[in-house]
Amino acid sequence: MSLLLQATIGGFAPEFNVIPLVDRIFHFSVFSNLVGHFIYKLRSFECNFCKLFFHLWNNGGPNWQSEWR
Repeated sequence: MSLLLQATIGGFAPEFNVIPLVDRIFHFSVFSNLVGHFIYKLRSFECNFCKLFFHLWNNGGPNWQSEWR
């Protein structure tokens, strides 16, 4: 997943610190608030191989179970 992020938005794959949460849902980190908002404004990325959707987590961490509902 980190290599896919590197290919789509740039950066250096190991620094994303990707953590799998559940099937096809991942948590990753970025360097700054500015970079995070840039990615958030993308909302999604699609190519022939994959589709990515970006969401900001609230309160400094993932609450994916309630947000999934």
